[in-house]
Amino acid sequence: MASFSVFVRRSTLLWVSLGLAVAAHPAEAQNPDLTYHTVPPCTVVDTRVAGGAFAVGEIRTYNAVGNGSFASQGGSATGCSVPGFSNGIAQAQAVELNIAAILPTGNGHIVANAADQPLAGSVVNFTASQNVANTTPVAVSQVSGVGDFKIQVNYSSAHVVIRVFGYYSKPVQTVYVHPVPGDHTASGTALLNAMSGITNASATKRYVIKLEPGIYDLGSTMLTQKNYVDLEGSGQQATVIQGVGNNDGTLETAVIKGGSSAEIRDLQVKAAGTSSLPSIAILVLDGADTRITNVTVDAGGGASNWAVRNRNANAVIEGSTLKAVGGGVAYGISSKGPGATVAVKRSVVEVTGTTSAGYGLGANQGGTYKEIRDVQVKVSPSSSGFAYGIYLYENAALTDLRVTASTVTVEGSGIGVYLQATSSPRLLVEQSQIRSTGAGGYGILSQGDVLVDHSEIAGEASTVDGYNVFIGATRLHGGPVSAVTATCAGVYDESFTFFPGTACP
Repeated sequence: MASFSVFVRRSTLLWVSLGLAVAAHPAEAQNPDLTYHTVPPCTVVDTRVAGGAFAVGEIRTYNAVGNGSFASQGGSATGCSVPGFSNGIAQAQAVELNIAAILPTGNGHIVANAADQPLAGSVVNFTASQNVANTTPVAVSQVSGVGDFKIQVNYSSAHVVIRVFGYYSKPVQTVYVHPVPGDHTASGTALLNAMSGITNASATKRYVIKLEPGIYDLGSTMLTQKNYVDLEGSGQQATVIQGVGNNDGTLETAVIKGGSSAEIRDLQVKAAGTSSLPSIAILVLDGADTRITNVTVDAGGGASNWAVRNRNANAVIEGSTLKAVGGGVAYGISSKGPGATVAVKRSVVEVTGTTSAGYGLGANQGGTYKEIRDVQVKVSPSSSGFAYGIYLYENAALTDLRVTASTVTVEGSGIGVYLQATSSPRLLVEQSQIRSTGAGGYGILSQGDVLVDHSEIAGEASTVDGYNVFIGATRLHGGPVSAVTATCAGVYDESFTFFPGTACP
């Protein structure tokens, strides 16, 4: 029988099965948001086959989940398709049961609940000599080894037959990882084990690994985030994941490798003990649509350092602080390869102390940025090294990249777009400050069209340089506007000299 899922919320919870509506059950109290899955109707208990009739007031505990036999309960010998425990977590929160009282000796009722909870709620009311059944959800124990549910027959004796029709699961399972006091390496091992122990994550069964405050040292082992498994800390200063990073020629390893349809949030990731390595990457997103939210990333210690290396992935970075410190070359974010796109919002990117080249946001080989909004970028090399705030080159993809409400401050050039593509993409800068403070630097240099509106652009060699440049209501100071075609409207210079026409300063 095909299975289907129904999402249930506390505010509208009404249990309906086989056309009968019944009141909200303790299963609701166990979890407010549950997903219902059908299974082929299956007998789990029949006291006429095993156990005998219930005595008055007798309580029995039964099982209904997992692949084991229920023959000792008078039920199916091959299980009833209700998943059991996985990675120490109960997969079912409740089961949909048809509970029948058979040949009762008098009037009475049946009470049911999870095996690890007090009995509560009548599920079947019966009268003498009358067989009667009701279908209802019954919560199951979330503790392994104590049975799944228990029932009690009150006021009279009766046989009981129970069949299962479905089960209720959480749409998201939470796995808690606690640090080992005084042992960062053991804490890191616990995190690695928690991730590897999740084997059934999917679009309909998501997981969250929740890290308590502490330091989790992964050493040289990369944490590979599984698809549909979120990684959540207890705050950017409270939860720290650290590791060696990587030492491979293709730069495909890091402290953490992100997963698809997954998020990393509310924690800090940094390099530790990596001074001997030629290159360090803290987060690698390789073909995975990972979301990075409220994360501090600190990359340093190698000859080259990357805070985030995006390879062929569709990523979102929001509310985060990305730092790459020292080395010959360093990137805040590198977006590389066909299909590599990054949306960066409400974040800070800092690249400092490089001796050869420093890039705040870089892209090449088909990579690009989908959106840059409310972002602060600062690049300050320790020598006269090559430096760019935003740098797209070597066949990077660019289709109307929009930089909005952002500040780029660089001891070099603010934005550089060096494309070998035949198309003429547009760079749109609005409500932003682009400040090139280095000698000979450009505020904006683009091989495509440039549109600037309500911004401030500074560059010693040139403020804005592109094929077709359109600037409106913007302050320009430093070098001139250089373009094949340049149009300025409502532009003023560093001395607040106003240019009311279409001429550019």
